[in-house]
Amino acid sequence: MCNPFPGSVVVGGFSNDLSGSWSMERLVVDGQVCVGCGQCAMVCTVDALATQWGEIAVDEDLCVGCGVCVEYCPVDALGLEAT
Repeated sequence: MCNPFPGSVVVGGFSNDLSGSWSMERLVVDGQVCVGCGQCAMVCTVDALATQWGEIAVDEDLCVGCGVCVEYCPVDALGLEAT
């Protein structure tokens, strides 16, 4: 699995786009950019993100790769990449 950001976390999950089709997406958290504000955790629809010790922790079993957190990250530390 290729990880474009050193010190980041890649999480796989399924994403259902507005067309109703399913695609595989990976959540990428750039640990060097993330400021641990928790904005992403507050908007996560499945409670897969949490702030721990000033960093974002991702529950890989809960993350569905929907991308809501990506849209709300104020420092662009999150991203989705196609598999």
